[in-house]
Amino acid sequence: MPTIEKILVDFVKAMNPQTLYDVQECSIKSIQKLLEKNNPILAPLKDYAYSTGLSTEILLQPAGILLRDKVLKEIDL
Repeated sequence: MPTIEKILVDFVKAMNPQTLYDVQECSIKSIQKLLEKNNPILAPLKDYAYSTGLSTEILLQPAGILLRDKVLKEIDL
């Protein structure tokens, strides 16, 4: 069974980013889309937001940057 990280990385790769900036934007948009669809894969992010008193909106960009770095390890750009 794939890990959460692998699922998220594959989600971004499926958006076919062409530049480093695209990877960053696709990463942020991927998390945003999954949050909007209330996808259970992001339950840990929502749990963290709740436990720290932050909104998922505030965590969107930092989470996207972390995902971006994971994606960049798997693609050649």
